[in-house]
Amino acid sequence: MWKKLPSPGWLAFGTVVSAGASGIAYDKYQQSQTRSLYMAHVEKGATSPLESNLKPRKLIVLVAPPPNDYLDTSLTLWRRWIKPILYSSGLDYEIVTGNKQGEIRSEVASRIRQLRKDLISQEQDQTEEKSWSWSSWFKSGRNTAAQETAVEEEQAKPSPFDIRSVLGVFYHNEPKPVILEDSLVDPSVAGGVICVGRGAYKEYIAGIHEGILGPLEEPSKVVAAASAAPAETVSSGTVDSETLVGQTPLGTSVEASPVEASPVEVVPVETTAAEAAPAEAAPAEAAPAEAAADEDSSEKKKDVPVPKAYILPSEYSNASIPAELSKPLIIDPKTGAPAFFEQPLLVVAVPNLSGFTTIPTRISRFYQKRFLCEQVSHSTLAAVESKSRPFTTTDLDLGAYEELDWPKSWVETGKERGSEWVQPLQGDDRVLHRLRVVEPALVPSIQPETTKENDEFNTEKK
Repeated sequence: MWKKLPSPGWLAFGTVVSAGASGIAYDKYQQSQTRSLYMAHVEKGATSPLESNLKPRKLIVLVAPPPNDYLDTSLTLWRRWIKPILYSSGLDYEIVTGNKQGEIRSEVASRIRQLRKDLISQEQDQTEEKSWSWSSWFKSGRNTAAQETAVEEEQAKPSPFDIRSVLGVFYHNEPKPVILEDSLVDPSVAGGVICVGRGAYKEYIAGIHEGILGPLEEPSKVVAAASAAPAETVSSGTVDSETLVGQTPLGTSVEASPVEASPVEVVPVETTAAEAAPAEAAPAEAAPAEAAADEDSSEKKKDVPVPKAYILPSEYSNASIPAELSKPLIIDPKTGAPAFFEQPLLVVAVPNLSGFTTIPTRISRFYQKRFLCEQVSHSTLAAVESKSRPFTTTDLDLGAYEELDWPKSWVETGKERGSEWVQPLQGDDRVLHRLRVVEPALVPSIQPETTKENDEFNTEKK
């Protein structure tokens, strides 16, 4: 008995569903193949031997959410295509995220200010050591016999027991000082910085200028602005989607209000059972209040206002380079590695369209994520291999095409509020010449073995 064929409607429906599912499966498969290919290419770095006292190369990853979206959008790109390659290469990394505008800028600037303080302290210690060495040289001829006697008496005393003296690993191998791999290589290939998102890159450049050209201590105008800023409350309702970036609106800050402690009833010792019963139930009733207070405190920690910039872009030309940063190469006294702002920089754009009119473009991008995967993986490989070049003023536009995806209404609102992200990115040549940029064009693209074999066959055939 012959079975009937499906109706034309069902055939059309099955064709559309099959084509859509096949396109998704093919794109996912190509992404997986590309990721595995780049991971296999860099895994020799993780398998190479490393001294026990040597720390591997370390990168700083700055992640910011795209406008009108949450931080998880940028973190998804990081988890899928950047993190696996760094993990397979055996490199260490530190992630710095920002939910509000200015958090990454403030963090970068504070690190540079701390570096300047460490350099100043190092210079002061060196000056004191020089003065002490001269004074000790003049006094070296005095009380020599008494000092030798004191040393002999100290050596004659029995030393305290130390378990390390009887263990073979300490007996035959003396502990070595911990050294960073970045301090042993050329500064142009040491460390690295990865900015995920155009907003993160803008804040990184602004933070470098603030830390280098700005004052060490918070200026009075910033303190006055912070104290005069009105407190903004966040209602429990929905937040305007045009100003939402991350989990809080960009360009806004919320001041933490003091938490009032709830009164606690004290029950006298001499009470009857009937009087003590309500007192025993009090802790159970107070538990929800304590939980609510903990939630309020955690929310207020998140709502700490972002510090204002110590210096504005219009003041860059009037500022001078501090003496502690006037050397051609800045070495961090704590790590012995070059300063992080002199390490190679990679900018990874986060394409993110929103809105009803952009649905066709979003569908097209959804089925072609494999090309974005290839681009991001290739750029990450260039960062792993430290293929960099000197920074130029045109590099201020790195990842600028991401701004084409930003909602126009959000941009207009940001201009009205003076948002940092919608302002043109400015830089000072005295600061920019210290930077280096990762150049993916210096790294050849990686192809699967089957593609290489086909290319070789076609070449021999010709």
